[in-house]
Amino acid sequence: MVYRTTDGGNTWLLITPGTRLPFYSVQFTDALHGTIVGYGGTILRTTDGGTRWNPQVSGSSDELLGIAFADPNTATVIGRDKTILHTTDAGASWIGRSIPIG
Repeated sequence: MVYRTTDGGNTWLLITPGTRLPFYSVQFTDALHGTIVGYGGTILRTTDGGTRWNPQVSGSSDELLGIAFADPNTATVIGRDKTILHTTDAGASWIGRSIPIG
């Protein structure tokens, strides 16, 4: 479940991302723009504070476990089985990265 607060945590509102699949990480870059990652390569993005969630194509079917934004457009996702995804366009496209084995 995802909850949203607009008053510093005094009250919380349940928001529904539109999937019953498990998700593992959510990050907002500001009050309106957020991204959820989860089961089966799921990536969902909101541009209205969580009212609507739109799927993004991850190109992966692995569980995506975490997301971190460097700025509003640049993010990295990590997942199971050495999955790393990167975007520089706020998730309009995701590119797989490989982990060097050494």
